[in-house]
Amino acid sequence: MPSEVDLCSTALLKLGDTTIMELGENSQRAKLSRLIYPEIRDAVQRVHPWKCCTFQRSLARLSDPPAFGYAYQFQLPSDPYCLRVLYIDGDPDRNLIPYKIVGRKLHCDEETVNLWFIGRVVDPNAWDSLLVEAVIARLMVDLAYPVTSNPALSTALFAAYQLKVGEAGAVDLDEDNQSQVITDNPLIDARNVSA
Repeated sequence: MPSEVDLCSTALLKLGDTTIMELGENSQRAKLSRLIYPEIRDAVQRVHPWKCCTFQRSLARLSDPPAFGYAYQFQLPSDPYCLRVLYIDGDPDRNLIPYKIVGRKLHCDEETVNLWFIGRVVDPNAWDSLLVEAVIARLMVDLAYPVTSNPALSTALFAAYQLKVGEAGAVDLDEDNQSQVITDNPLIDARNVSA
């Protein structure tokens, strides 16, 4: 069961440094980890629609309308804290309902809003394994220079982090298509002909 300390320690170990026992300890590596971890966790969760961080909520319309632009406004969720709006109502691929995020409010012309969003998930045990890997990879990016004093390493590690997020996107797409039946596959057809 990974913890925040485990993720930070893994990143430090992969950079050739030593581990930390807790984020509250007085070492320089623990102080830095404590400082950057929450920011990195949120950024990595926000950058990709991780299924383990995707939520749905019906939002209550606020009594005061926006100053201009749209007819209604809705408060974004705080439990879990909304990191990113994915879409409201309708088809997520088309997103036909126009809206605008202003501060912590969603403005639109719809009287009701069913929201799909990325919410902050603090417990790493609730994360997908690819999210765990992506957070460790991103921690390595931000810890690389303080640990190694090598600016080129941060650039190389950022490319590796981007590959992790891309890999997660491919897996998500594959999972979304699990129920589809393959009806025409040239490799299977060729194997059946040669048999």
